[in-house]
Amino acid sequence: MTEGYNGMTDELSLQDRVTLVTGAGSGIGRATALLFARRGARVAVCDIRGDAADAVATEIVDAGGGARSGSAPTPRTRPM
Repeated sequence: MTEGYNGMTDELSLQDRVTLVTGAGSGIGRATALLFARRGARVAVCDIRGDAADAVATEIVDAGGGARSGSAPTPRTRPM
């Protein structure tokens, strides 16, 4: 392990932890979900696009991690 500029270690262990990542179907959310899984966490992968959440969860499981995916409906917005 190496220390960063603030004295914290680069390797944060999430072994035996459960994390929930929203927006995990793409971009920063996807990268966060994959990082947490690499650090040992079981990841709840959530995104409004269920197919994207499923793909990320499958990627985590295929790499030997633990993950479940889910999506939630979002409220419809009306034009102002």
